[in-house]
Amino acid sequence: MAVLFSAVTITSDSDQAEFLVAGVPKSYADLEGWTAFESFMNEVDTEQDIKVHVAACLYGEGEVFTATPEEVAYFTIRAAQTDDFFYDHCTDAGHSDFTIPWSPKELFGMEGTTMYDKEKHPNLIGHSVNGSKELHSIEDVAKFICENGLHGDVTITYDDNTPFLNTFGIYIDRIADMDYREELLKVLIPMQKELDGTPDFEEDVPETNGMEMK
Repeated sequence: MAVLFSAVTITSDSDQAEFLVAGVPKSYADLEGWTAFESFMNEVDTEQDIKVHVAACLYGEGEVFTATPEEVAYFTIRAAQTDDFFYDHCTDAGHSDFTIPWSPKELFGMEGTTMYDKEKHPNLIGHSVNGSKELHSIEDVAKFICENGLHGDVTITYDDNTPFLNTFGIYIDRIADMDYREELLKVLIPMQKELDGTPDFEEDVPETNGMEMK
């Protein structure tokens, strides 16, 4: 079995980050929800084009399967610990590039709402395979996602059952309020890092990881 994942280099006007994701991302949507990506984009506060370089990798041989988040976390730790992890244990599966047109106030033509108001979403209900629960704060929402997202996808609705947010495991998939999302990520990302083992690449990973990522 060959596991497919990618080493991603993302570059803004003032910063750069490197991290691993499952499969081969081709757009913003494919990166959304990955902790390192969300953390990086959360710091981009001006309108600009974000450059993304993707180095696809195969771990193992045989039929190809897309890496799970758990496998990506494992590869991340291996890459941080072993300089030649990519060269010795992975096969180059191709390189690609794309650009993300980024605006903090207007994301792909979708107008942002006004500044986040803590009273705007007072009555949210979390739904998971473990049952439903009332959520009264951003901290409640983040905790519900992390506790239940490990067992399946999570849906969060208003108290009238109108959809508000859904996840892919512990990662946000879709959300109705982008300003709420920004505030939620400030609480959620540290929790996700504890669960998926994602390190701070600027501190923990050798500069090239034994593989050119440009």
